[in-house]
Amino acid sequence: MSRNKFSDPENRITADSIPPSPPLRVPGKIPLRILAFPMNGEDIVRWVDFHKLGREGLGEHMKYHVFHKNAGKYLPRYCLRAYVDIGKGRGERIAIVVATNNSQESLDLAQDIESIERVRVELQLAEPPRWFRSIG
Repeated sequence: MSRNKFSDPENRITADSIPPSPPLRVPGKIPLRILAFPMNGEDIVRWVDFHKLGREGLGEHMKYHVFHKNAGKYLPRYCLRAYVDIGKGRGERIAIVVATNNSQESLDLAQDIESIERVRVELQLAEPPRWFRSIG
């Protein structure tokens, strides 16, 4: 990862900046939750441009395609992509999942602040991840 404003120490994620983990999923009782970084179009374009993955003049729509094709090469293997409802009528967003409540092993990833921080920096995001219900 290259050094940039997103990797400045003042922007680091701390345990206090991540919301508390939900209980372990119990089908029919406790729903699946995902700890994820939602990304908007500007975030995706910035990431593609930072990694110089698209040819000059590539349109925003094609940069989305480039992101989906290449993000997995830059992120830990356990990171998934999902769609989340970001709430307050703001619609759906693609999100990079760093933990879930689907298993204890995955729930434990929510406590791995260093790994979550590396993902945040790689994604070029300022905000910490949040817990969501996956919608796809």
